[in-house]
Amino acid sequence: MNLEDTLSDVLAKALRGHGLGSRQLSEKSGISESLIAALLRGASHPEALLTLAPILDLRAEALQRFDAYTPIVPLLPKVRVLSLPFLTGQVNAFLIEHEQGRLLFDTGFSSPDLREALSDQVISQAFITHSHPDHIGGIELCHELGIPVISPEEALFQKEFRFGKVIIRAIDLSGHAVPATGYLIEGLSQRFFIVGDALFAGSMGGCKTTASYQLALKTLRQALRNEPDELILLPGHGPITTLGQERASNPFPLFS
Repeated sequence: MNLEDTLSDVLAKALRGHGLGSRQLSEKSGISESLIAALLRGASHPEALLTLAPILDLRAEALQRFDAYTPIVPLLPKVRVLSLPFLTGQVNAFLIEHEQGRLLFDTGFSSPDLREALSDQVISQAFITHSHPDHIGGIELCHELGIPVISPEEALFQKEFRFGKVIIRAIDLSGHAVPATGYLIEGLSQRFFIVGDALFAGSMGGCKTTASYQLALKTLRQALRNEPDELILLPGHGPITTLGQERASNPFPLFS
């Protein structure tokens, strides 16, 4: 699976996050507006990236290696990835097996697509990371099937859920959306962190304002600071990754 974002997406998200336009970035960097526009259209210019990285608070080495980054996806026992249609792309939902059934995380963009993906599997509970349309479009199906749905607000209020040996901890990942909840899953052979659109392999969720961008960086840093490299990250779009791979290859300053 390809990365959700291109290098130009990363630059555009950082530019917006810092409240800068192309003209302001040109004045700060000495790089022409035409070259900045070309970079935002996908042009390659390693020297310009080195100049722009500190201004946008991006990691220069990760920027320069970005086009070659393909995360190695670990084996996922007890986890099924549902790659569901969303406009011209895909959105991820996840099924986690436990002793009494399966847990669903996010519901995709439409109930028909979710119904097809679930087939006749028994779902004991559904959890939502954030309330954007591509993550809650299948909630009507959950209601139809009698599956209880936990909202981001409810999850953050309750903080912890238990299903036999499986423990789910709700973590605040607000920024791209407010509220947004990540779900740290323990009690299986591996630890998983369902992060919604807060973090992608090689990128992070887009933020509309400088305040929401700073909030996103803050909540991600708090959530990830003390976690081991082996932690498996399950994003709302794009490929599965691990925290160690993102520490090495994600251009955003998520780990300082």
